[in-house]
Amino acid sequence: MKNITKRICSAAVLILILIYLTQDSTANLAKIVVATLLSLIIVWEYSRLFKSRIYQALFQILFVSFVLSAPYLTGILEKTSNYFFGLLVFAWVVILFRVLTYKKKNIDDFLVFIFGYLTLLPFVGSLFTILIYPGILLYVVITVSIADSSAYLVGRKVGKTALLPNISPGKTIEGFVGSLIITPIISSLIVYLFYGEVVIGFLFIGFFVTLISVIGDLFFSLLKRNKNIKDSSNLIPGHGGFIDLLDGTIAVLPLLAFLFFKVSYLSMVLSVISF
Repeated sequence: MKNITKRICSAAVLILILIYLTQDSTANLAKIVVATLLSLIIVWEYSRLFKSRIYQALFQILFVSFVLSAPYLTGILEKTSNYFFGLLVFAWVVILFRVLTYKKKNIDDFLVFIFGYLTLLPFVGSLFTILIYPGILLYVVITVSIADSSAYLVGRKVGKTALLPNISPGKTIEGFVGSLIITPIISSLIVYLFYGEVVIGFLFIGFFVTLISVIGDLFFSLLKRNKNIKDSSNLIPGHGGFIDLLDGTIAVLPLLAFLFFKVSYLSMVLSVISF
């Protein structure tokens, strides 16, 4: 089976799973099971990015311990959510700096460990918002996919200048700019399709999602290049691993989930997005 055929078949299966999870009629238990399995797989894939087996084991053990203890810390997390959001934003600013200054395989396991917790813990936490508000996940996955596809198509058509050749030689500045223009427009059209009204603010949200998803994509590409591996795993034929498929979503979902609870019109719109 050719690689493109594998990619199409894998994408079709994953889309069907996404539709199932975002239906209001889907039982919460099924959503919990899928979200838990996805979280465990992503944590395992991320642990493969460490050069030391000790770090690999320690990362997995501590991560699972944090997740299991989260229900007992709900009150504290709610009171300090603004601080955690600020920390998350700061973390992605630092990650962006590392991405822009990356020149060789010089990121040690300690930094990979810290970055892993700052990015994956918020993602796992926000992933479980699909239990009540599946529209958040659905909007993010669709918008990030559009951003990736438009960047690829524009880059293939007119791309000439590499964006960051040390990390991802295939990405171009032209593709990136094209994605920043196309994705917000389609994002607004998606909102109109589900919500029935034009919400101008989603032009800015689409721009924001595109920008953050590209940073997430480049960040995980950097870590794979640092470990000298092509894919996070080979669990998805034609795609690699779940991190390879969801790198932009991992970056965007926690940030948008937080804004969902803080911005009223955002919550009103995303609440009605579902199949």
